Amino acid sequence: MSHSGISGIYGILPADLETQELLKRAEAALKGGVKTLQFRDKKQGFKVALKRGKALKALTARYGAKLIVNDSIQLAHEIEADGVHLGRGDIEDLTLIRQNAGEGLILGVTCRADAAFGNHAIESGADTTLVLQKSEKAY
Repeated sequence: MSHSGISGIYGILPADLETQELLKRAEAALKGGVKTLQFRDKKQGFKVALKRGKALKALTARYGAKLIVNDSIQLAHEIEADGVHLGRGDIEDLTLIRQNAGEGLILGVTCRADAAFGNHAIESGADTTLVLQKSEKAY
């Protein structure tokens, strides 16, 4: 079912940067060949994230890259992002999440160190999974 089209280098932007620094780093990554950027903005509030997300979407579009939003299907839809990435703790019913996200939105899931959950996520509608080695601070 995967239709993600995600290939090449996938960068995850730091969450705690001021907007100008965020855009500066995002552009540097894009100039360096990153093809997909993940936008993480958990502390700024929705209105600020919306503004920052729209700026990132315009920037990624200029470089022909994809923009993935962390943890918010609503924000992903509002900024017309290419996808959303959810943590394992954000998922109760992945099939329902896929239905709500729509087929056009890339759906990624963090599976921590659980490859079996990663397979389940793909079977339930995720396009991509991220499996991490266990550590004290992963992601």
